[in-house]
Amino acid sequence: LRRAKKIADDANASKSTFMALAGHDILQPLNAANLYASSILDSDNYNPLVMQQLKHAIQNTESIISSLLEISRLDMGGMVPKRDVFSLHDLLQGLVNDAVLLQSESDLTLRYRPTSVVVFSDKHYLRRILQNFITNAIKYTRSGKVLVGCRRHYRHEKPYVTICVIDNGPGISDHECEIIFNDFYRCDRQDQHGIPGVGLGLSVVKRFGELLHHPVRCRSIVASGSCFSVDVPMADADTIKQLSHADTLAFDHLHNLRIAYVDDDMHNLLATSALLSHWQCQVVLLENVQAARDYARAIKNKSDLPDVLLMDYQLGDTQVDGLLLAEELVGSWQQRFIASMPVPVCIVSAATGDELPQKVEHLGFNFLSKPVKPARLRALLTQIAQHK
Repeated sequence: LRRAKKIADDANASKSTFMALAGHDILQPLNAANLYASSILDSDNYNPLVMQQLKHAIQNTESIISSLLEISRLDMGGMVPKRDVFSLHDLLQGLVNDAVLLQSESDLTLRYRPTSVVVFSDKHYLRRILQNFITNAIKYTRSGKVLVGCRRHYRHEKPYVTICVIDNGPGISDHECEIIFNDFYRCDRQDQHGIPGVGLGLSVVKRFGELLHHPVRCRSIVASGSCFSVDVPMADADTIKQLSHADTLAFDHLHNLRIAYVDDDMHNLLATSALLSHWQCQVVLLENVQAARDYARAIKNKSDLPDVLLMDYQLGDTQVDGLLLAEELVGSWQQRFIASMPVPVCIVSAATGDELPQKVEHLGFNFLSKPVKPARLRALLTQIAQHK
């Protein structure tokens, strides 16, 4: 529990830092836009430069908000990869063709070494990773060369390809390589001042890599250059079978999982029901203590028992809380259906401190703190479903 509390405290501290940085970086271009707009309103003459700066400030704000929303969706498990077999050359050639437009005004040579590799991945998300690597290499390499290429290898006896974007730009230190994928991190060097960005691109890349199980890496030498890479499985039959199974496993396990959800807040009921239905679960919504008791008594056969009892702790009843009600319902089912295993229970609460989680654990129940993250709920339900 102490370890769990430390993880939770670290997560809260990280979230607070993230929100503070996000607020700062959103306010910066908004403040600039406000000043530019005031300048326009106070002037009788049309100034195209000020209008262009206003446009850039608004676009920067939109970019930050878009990245934050994407990070939120990734952290909450709201993105599911759709893997397929495709030619890596087609993807890389398209990215390089697009990138040529970016480097047309700089003293830079962009080279691509063609590959015949066929991979198994989500094409859209992999494209986002590689697009970021190539764009950054061009952005930070004022002059010199950028090379896009691949290297085949085996990992755990499975064929993989490492896709590399190599530049001979300014490079970064070993320490910076370790933190370059952190939220809002930007190298603070004089030669990079004025280059647009707020340090969210690589943090999105890291999350895409984790989502796809594609390790992303950075190797660099100061004043010599950098190599950003991602490992992607090649499309052999065994890899396709295993990774396809990994993508669909959670949804397969949750298909027709019967969940009884007790909560006195109708908004919570409807929102959670929509999520569970999307996961193909069967959901019974119970809006108060009496409804839960009526539902429990109405069950006549063991086969009609729920697979999971999801219970809010605060139920708006001065006599009974969610923990007591869960004990009551599970106890009554065990008395009536003696041979049955206890129905798994998950208590949901916004309560702080260790006391309630300790009580829940002592009773053999599961605990999720509010606001509930969909990824954690899905992981818990999948674990329960696997042991049915």
